[in-house]
Amino acid sequence: MTTSSSTPSPLSWVARTSYDDSPTERLGRHHPITFANETHGFLLGGSTSDIGAVSDLRIYHEADDAWIDASHVLLASEYPSRTYGYGVVLDEAYHAKAYLGFGSDAYGNRMRDWWEFDMSTLVFRRLADFPGEARHHPSVVPVYVNDGDGGGGGDGGGGMGGMANTRRSGRWPHRGKYGIRQLRRLLVVFDK
Repeated sequence: MTTSSSTPSPLSWVARTSYDDSPTERLGRHHPITFANETHGFLLGGSTSDIGAVSDLRIYHEADDAWIDASHVLLASEYPSRTYGYGVVLDEAYHAKAYLGFGSDAYGNRMRDWWEFDMSTLVFRRLADFPGEARHHPSVVPVYVNDGDGGGGGDGGGGMGGMANTRRSGRWPHRGKYGIRQLRRLLVVFDK
């Protein structure tokens, strides 16, 4: 592949502005929740070498290559600080919602809370807590299944138990061995 020096290869890394250059942050952030939409990246919480669970929100604006500190948003909500949490955004164009939670608080206590975050209004909304055991570092994936008009879904075989949160209801019904039943969209949690 040949590219001019002014046009980066689509397979190359391009340095962008760091979110913070303070002495504490130069060592990096461990396990923040990260997610993005078409125009912005979000970095929420995590831990540093000095702090067990950071309570901040940084937003990256891709067009300007600039970060803003939006931690004031956390002060206005009841969203607790955490590390090892998880966040996911549905793979839908211009979908403004992220779903996040789990992880550990500053004392190492595992969490089972679940939140919806509106990336356009910066508003957190608490959803139903996860009904199973609190999770330290789970995987959360969006799953798109057929809603009964002739395709996928179902409770296939296998050995991974799961819980699924329906995006519309915010509830956590059990969904069989794979955490899937015929619904339009699910967020599925696995910790093994």
